[in-house]
Amino acid sequence: QAGMGAFASRLLKKDEVIAPAPALLQITDKKTLDMFELNVNGYKVDGGDPVGKQLLLNYCFGHGKSTMVVCTASSSNLINHCGPKVKGEGQCDNRGPNAVVRWATDFDPETSLWLDMSLDEIDELVEKGRRGLSLEIVALRDIRADEEIFIDYGPEWEEAWERHLSAWSPPSGNGDNYVSINEMNKDVEKYVRTVDDLETDPYPIDVRVGCFVQGFHHPCQILEETPVTEADIPHDSSALNEPRRSVYRVRLEKLEALSRWEIQYRWHFPTKSYETPLSTKYIRFFPGVYSSDQHLPGAFRQQIGVPDDVWPKQWKNL
Repeated sequence: QAGMGAFASRLLKKDEVIAPAPALLQITDKKTLDMFELNVNGYKVDGGDPVGKQLLLNYCFGHGKSTMVVCTASSSNLINHCGPKVKGEGQCDNRGPNAVVRWATDFDPETSLWLDMSLDEIDELVEKGRRGLSLEIVALRDIRADEEIFIDYGPEWEEAWERHLSAWSPPSGNGDNYVSINEMNKDVEKYVRTVDDLETDPYPIDVRVGCFVQGFHHPCQILEETPVTEADIPHDSSALNEPRRSVYRVRLEKLEALSRWEIQYRWHFPTKSYETPLSTKYIRFFPGVYSSDQHLPGAFRQQIGVPDDVWPKQWKNL
């Protein structure tokens, strides 16, 4: 489940700040990220225990002996883990992490003041709409251009990850046929199905298919493979050094019931559906309704660990 990661775009020198990480949220009690089963009216079931944590927790920094987490507003939370028990993933090797997390020094003068506060004092300021904590990612050694950046998420994160791996099982109903969305998108040619194919060979998991045309992903059906090549489609031409992909006739459907996250969506066609040839380069799989990692029970949730000597003692309240 490693993310895409973060890579250096230029040479980074030892002790150089790689990325500032100002706090978007300062949550003094991470229990507020608990999720509960809801009844048919959308209210929490009385007496129900938490069924998981919100996905946000994976992108927050904290300490195992503290209720406090700091959720940052920068690309710093895209940096992958490299630690004593995790080797050989991506560019993570025996040298270990090449960067470390620390509290901001120069760019956020408020941080030094907040580090002396109690959690109650921070709570009062947060309720007034204030923020005052920032972290930063610093190079532990010289990092060459295009090298992946790693930090150590800490031993508690590694232990939580190992427990998750040993306990995880595919979502109900998928069994031995389970394939992740990420794997399917890495090889669309292998997994794409026409409407006729789906009658006898359904997708291995609950997915939605999107076709990228005129700047947007549209819900679509894959109708049939065509003899057309990518070179025959002006809007679908690929770079010369890219492999030639299959081309399908697809039916685009207008995306209805837009959420506030999709307000930029545009439909540029005169009817509510539109057929066009499209290569698999522009076909993508998306999780089915309520089947993404955000909703699945038992999905991995663990804060990114901040070193013990960095986390203020007065915040260690567990």
